[in-house]
Amino acid sequence: MESTPPGAKIFLKEKELGDTPVEHSLLWWPGRKYQMSIKLPGYRNMDIHPEKALSTTAFIKDLFMFRYSRLLGLKPRRTFHVLLIRDHGKAGTWSPKDAKKLR
Repeated sequence: MESTPPGAKIFLKEKELGDTPVEHSLLWWPGRKYQMSIKLPGYRNMDIHPEKALSTTAFIKDLFMFRYSRLLGLKPRRTFHVLLIRDHGKAGTWSPKDAKKLR
């Protein structure tokens, strides 16, 4: 898991996994759900669901393409990059001056 800007805290449910960039393996099977949160002071919190990037089709493709290192967890299957947005208040509360600050 990577983020821009780096240094965001990653949580799996309530357990902190570390600061980005961080590598973590998840045991996945069809139907299993995960909720990960990314938090950095001054930026909006973000929830992601990594199981949505995995599928049974991708698993079968790795199997038939002899990508055993991915299947056995020796090589990362997926890298997630998260672009965090500055916390700037509720929608509709921006002024033109605020918008210029975000450039």
